[in-house]
Amino acid sequence: MKKKNKVSLLLTLLLVVTSFFPVIQVMIMSLNGALIEFFRNILSYNGSDSLLYFINTLLGLVTCVLFVLSKTVIQKVLSGLGVILFFLPLIIYLLEGRVDSDSFYFLQFLIGGIVIGGVLIILETLQRK
Repeated sequence: MKKKNKVSLLLTLLLVVTSFFPVIQVMIMSLNGALIEFFRNILSYNGSDSLLYFINTLLGLVTCVLFVLSKTVIQKVLSGLGVILFFLPLIIYLLEGRVDSDSFYFLQFLIGGIVIGGVLIILETLQRK
């Protein structure tokens, strides 16, 4: 049986394994924070976190479309990293305060990695059809 969901499975595996040593996730969160701050400066927005949710959702959906439309492996990897860059922080922000991160520091990243991995696997499966 030929595996056709290689990229999404590898990205999911990367997110799940590194959730226990969240150096990569912290780098993703920092890069996302820098991008959100860039958009706040451009738009001169000083309001609540609604811009954070809006930008992450909008750019996450754009990268999902790019993931589905990608033809080569490198395009799929780069758009998959884009999905991770925008949806992982969004899921972490949504889980903030709902998960005890003091005793289980990895749980938010693990849940986020599994959810994003599921989205990527579904998108790659839909792309084949």
